[in-house]
Amino acid sequence: MNRRAQEEMVGFALIVVIIAVILLVFLSFSLREDEPDVIKSYEIDNFIQSVLYYTIEDNVDVRDLIRECKNYDENCDILKTELKGILEESWIVEEGSVIKGYNFKIVDGDKEIINLEKGEFTQNYKFREQSDAELTFAVYY
Repeated sequence: MNRRAQEEMVGFALIVVIIAVILLVFLSFSLREDEPDVIKSYEIDNFIQSVLYYTIEDNVDVRDLIRECKNYDENCDILKTELKGILEESWIVEEGSVIKGYNFKIVDGDKEIINLEKGEFTQNYKFREQSDAELTFAVYY
């Protein structure tokens, strides 16, 4: 009889240990800090497409301004001002932000037309290019 009681106590202690381990696992998951949301590739693709079709005054979109700037060296100041405003509103770079910096560049062959950058450039980044507009955009996080 004595031996049976000891076996039951060992079994009970084993169940208590298993339950304690399971509770610790659940507790560790619930207390763990969520990692900040990282920039997704589709967000950058969508941003580039929406910027290219963004319409300013006189029903001129950014894509047309890029063409005019490349071909005639006209409206480059307007294009730069519009792009700077769009970037600053869309990608907030500040202390404690997930986004550490960005680089938005439009080139024509070897000639750099616009280069807008802000913040610091880290080793973690997402990068996309739009070949027909010769546009590159990188977001650093």
